[in-house]
Amino acid sequence: MAISPNTNFTTGQVLTADNANRWPRGVMAFSTLTANTTVNTTETTRTSVTWTAVADRYYKITWFEGNVLNGANASVNNMYLRQTTTAGTVIGNSVLYMAAAVQNERQCSVTTTFAAGSQTVFARILSNAATNTTYSASATQPAFLMVEDIGPA
Repeated sequence: MAISPNTNFTTGQVLTADNANRWPRGVMAFSTLTANTTVNTTETTRTSVTWTAVADRYYKITWFEGNVLNGANASVNNMYLRQTTTAGTVIGNSVLYMAAAVQNERQCSVTTTFAAGSQTVFARILSNAATNTTYSASATQPAFLMVEDIGPA
């Protein structure tokens, strides 16, 4: 579908339901993480969110990790946004090569549409080496997974 944004409004113009339906609806689901997760060669769920999607609308999904600490060995670390757990469709991913004993910020983001109804997105992590990479979060440095409705498709 072609994107159909609102146009400029002029004085005296009537606001219609169609105009209002073109506006973004904002945050639909949000998960704040304040605990650590250590990952190695087994894909692990960091968090998930569930919301009720409307067909033919764009959703921006953002997963932010402010403090990822790599273990003693260099490794490739993957972040996956999946519609279900391990066997689910990957709708977004981020890959980062991490040198031994380093610290990085990570982000994974995607804009997509969904079928109408209840939807769940899982934020999952995986490392190719048994390096014990730690996705670190706390009350003063939280990580998050957020779904935003950004408008009609």
